[in-house]
Amino acid sequence: MASKRLFISDAVCVFPVGHNHNSINAFTSLFTPHFEKIIPLVSREMPRNLAVPPHTDYAYEYLYETHFMLPHWNNHPLARKYRHDWRWCRNQFRRAVKRWTGLPLLTDSFLVRAAADWKRIIRRHQINGSDAIFFPNADYYAVRGLFVALASIPPAEWPRLHLRLINVMEHACWFRWDPAVNDIYNDLRSIGTLGQRIFVSGEVSPYARVVAQALSGEVATLDFPMMAGPVPLPLSRPFVVGVVGSGRADKGYYRLAGIIELYNQMAGAKNTLFRIQGIDPLDKDAPPGYAERLKSLPNVELLPRAQTYEQMKEQYARAHVLLLPYDAKVYQLRGSAVLAEAIGCGRLVVASAQTGFAPSIQALGNGLLCETDADFARALASYAAATPEALEKITNAAKKTFAQNFAEAFMRVCRQLQGES
Repeated sequence: MASKRLFISDAVCVFPVGHNHNSINAFTSLFTPHFEKIIPLVSREMPRNLAVPPHTDYAYEYLYETHFMLPHWNNHPLARKYRHDWRWCRNQFRRAVKRWTGLPLLTDSFLVRAAADWKRIIRRHQINGSDAIFFPNADYYAVRGLFVALASIPPAEWPRLHLRLINVMEHACWFRWDPAVNDIYNDLRSIGTLGQRIFVSGEVSPYARVVAQALSGEVATLDFPMMAGPVPLPLSRPFVVGVVGSGRADKGYYRLAGIIELYNQMAGAKNTLFRIQGIDPLDKDAPPGYAERLKSLPNVELLPRAQTYEQMKEQYARAHVLLLPYDAKVYQLRGSAVLAEAIGCGRLVVASAQTGFAPSIQALGNGLLCETDADFARALASYAAATPEALEKITNAAKKTFAQNFAEAFMRVCRQLQGES
């Protein structure tokens, strides 16, 4: 029986910034022509003033405070000051329990609560084998909670499931965040219906290959969808380099000053502007005096630290090129929503080699891959010397190829969820 209802589940869709809110809107729009009804499932803590699709159910308790505090906590000065200390205490407690007993914590109350949420959702919507559930950014508790809630039903009678794994929240149980220990993989192996009722994709091809090997099954690649439409490149100077996203160490934020200083030595500071989101003043990873070092550079404009999606779109529009000096170790198997946005609006990127999304950049030809700060500076200088017409020619070809590849992968997922694969 073909599925007529699709539930799009994102229990981490709670913050007014970040990719979760955007992705649930994007995937709802993409799936709408293919199902009679779409029901997004988001956190009960999600602000009600954020635009969401029709029929959205605020269904989940938010269970990731030990990793990402909610805004009303995160804005409290004491919580912001001690959040890293709390994580340290949590890890010490976990280690102590294992050392004293020889066992990990036997009961995960968060998993119990996640399963209770799913049981309520299943009763409220009368979910059955004719339905389908899609996880655009699969997270630990929503996925495992669903498996627990469905445990009394034969897997052959489950709704069809598709887990889009992005190598972030699928590892985030409350006492551990370790990609080397993946309980979801173990669940999928024990359930045993991979490729029949349950389907899996990875956000980037390197991660999809790792997951396929771990599960001994087929795992496709499904990129983050393009949301932004084409935006003409600015024709006037200065040449603008956009740095979009959170000012974190794993996104290479603390490499920026060194890259810009080298760039200024090579190409000069006069006709180039780096527009960068501001630093978190309480970030313990920040080198001493780093904010002052950035501010002292003559061609740097520091923007507010938190940006709405509309403000981010303005950053894309004003930039000629986007700079993504992400930590290659952290992002070795991860994708970048910023890359999909850059392709959509027609912007080239200068990004770290050896990341999970580097093969996409290489295949599409919509950017340059770098390793050292000097490499980044030289790549930016080469784009600064090019005409807007030359840059647009490259981005138009990349966007066409990306759109074709995404459409093929997305329709494969649609057929799986509809029971036509």
